Amino acid sequence: MSLLARNRQQLLSFGCCYLRICLKYILMPCLMDVASTFNSQRDPTELKESLKDLYAWHAIPLLNYTPLHKLKDQCLVRFRGMIQDMMDPEIYLECYEVKSTDGNKRVQHGKYHDCLKLAAGEAIDYNADSNVHGERRTLFVVSVPGLNDWTKQHESKCSPQPQLVSQTQWPNNAKKRTLDDQEAMEVEDDNDAALKRKCVETTKSTSDDATAAAPSVLGSEYLINSPLPSRPSMACMVKVYEDFDSYKLNSLVDFVGILSVDPSLDAATIDTEGFDSLSELQATHPSPFLIPRLHAFGVRQLPHANPLLDKSLQQPADAGASEDPSQSSVHKDLRMLLKLCLFDDDLAAEYLLSHLISSVYSRSEMQSIGKFALNICNLPKDSLAEYTTKLYQVLELLLPASHYLPMTLETMNTAAFAPKKDYETNKLVSGMLQLAPHTHLVLDETCMQQGKLEANGVHAVQHLAHLINSQELKCDFQYYQIDYHVNIPVLVLSEGRSMLPVWEYP
Repeated sequence: MSLLARNRQQLLSFGCCYLRICLKYILMPCLMDVASTFNSQRDPTELKESLKDLYAWHAIPLLNYTPLHKLKDQCLVRFRGMIQDMMDPEIYLECYEVKSTDGNKRVQHGKYHDCLKLAAGEAIDYNADSNVHGERRTLFVVSVPGLNDWTKQHESKCSPQPQLVSQTQWPNNAKKRTLDDQEAMEVEDDNDAALKRKCVETTKSTSDDATAAAPSVLGSEYLINSPLPSRPSMACMVKVYEDFDSYKLNSLVDFVGILSVDPSLDAATIDTEGFDSLSELQATHPSPFLIPRLHAFGVRQLPHANPLLDKSLQQPADAGASEDPSQSSVHKDLRMLLKLCLFDDDLAAEYLLSHLISSVYSRSEMQSIGKFALNICNLPKDSLAEYTTKLYQVLELLLPASHYLPMTLETMNTAAFAPKKDYETNKLVSGMLQLAPHTHLVLDETCMQQGKLEANGVHAVQHLAHLINSQELKCDFQYYQIDYHVNIPVLVLSEGRSMLPVWEYP
């Protein structure tokens, strides 16, 4: 008992010391020239060329850590996150002809915009030969789930303060028409007949409408759709214009584009006539102040969420600074730290360190090569009730993204583990296992109590087992299921042998 108490004290003191070291070397402010990097009045195609410089890329304000009230509509921003859902393709007017009452005509570009903006006395000629239609896709992106505090602090310090400059100046008397209104305008010739039919239908259905229940309003938690409800993410609807097949569900992407927070994008401002599902309308047109839009013209695929491995976020070399420690010395220090955390067990520390650096690097048929799920058992729950949470607090200092999941009976029976398609809103509702690559999942089986696993609990165990065995996540589309590749290291902490298919120690 005295040995356990002594090791617990060593764990806490060494963890605090390591935290101070992390703060010293990690949370240093990034030194960048922000003000002269971009001119927001430049054309997006020119800006795209400038973005090849990674230091210029990171000089753009990061929407993840910038309040919307500090940004103007149509300004240049960046958003970094995980693709949580992919919406249906969208047809828009890439170029369109505008005619005024005095007969003048001009061609205007609709790319990178949600609204067609017109001055007073102007109208769109939908039959003009100069009109060009294009296709774009909307990606529902959430900030990286499970991102740890030191990672957020580093990214926040490296995000410059926004310059409140509007990318496009429009007159105060400009009229705005959302691009979703185009279909209605294209069938303008049929309006008279439609109005007659609407009058008859309105008279016929008056009694039914009076007794019908008002449509339910979707809550913000459902709309934002965070995979980890206890650690809510920020959401952004990103519209992309090329290379549609290069975007994969659950992948990490860094976008640069034009911010769109026009109030007319809110479903509350849209005429609901002609929409079969009001719930789908709310889900696809949430308030831009809750879920902003971003029209991306710069894209970077991210292999991981660790900002310290991003060269553009590293500090300039200091001639007087000491050399970086060697890999062998880092390995020695980490092994010593983990050894103290694991009651002076050197072999357990080596296994845990191997688990922390494990990653799926190849896939062959039904195998995921490189995965290493680990079960550390025989933990002293009775002697040290808070041991598992204290151990996880140390792991948080080492990992850029992780999540601690106590496997209580209530959690297993009630929580949603896998994503599921909601066809009423045409939305993929996230689950707790929908995590970004290299997000470490720590399962605490010491929290389990006696009781019965209900149907949801049984499915939860099956999803966890499938994730551990195949490094795949099953998404439920109700009529069928699709397996998506993931790269999520799983660590199981338990008193006895785990019920999950993991490698056990000791």
